[in-house]
Amino acid sequence: MKSLFEQEAAAELQHRLSELEQDARPGWGKMDVAQMLAHCSAGLDMAAGRIHPKGTFLGKLIGRRMRPLYSSDKPMGKNSPTARELIMVEDRKFLDEKQHLAELINSFHDGGPAGCTT
Repeated sequence: MKSLFEQEAAAELQHRLSELEQDARPGWGKMDVAQMLAHCSAGLDMAAGRIHPKGTFLGKLIGRRMRPLYSSDKPMGKNSPTARELIMVEDRKFLDEKQHLAELINSFHDGGPAGCTT
């Protein structure tokens, strides 16, 4: 599985981000591109421990058994459940979100595994 801790993977993601246009159409889901960028940024913030999702009863009950499903090399399935903290419904500014995500990718890579929660 690719990891943002690896220089090549971080550079590839930065390149893909630089190619992204404001009018890009989503492959699925309801978010526009700026909201999707904010969603990705929030995911990195969650991994770094800056966002703390509320646990659900079901998640606590079967979460550890489900871990292989979301930590494997398989892409996430369409319409997979997500934490409420990662759902973006308000309007966002594309360029601001794009720059913010680029900074987070660099920060995440530079911080290494020690900068993440477990």
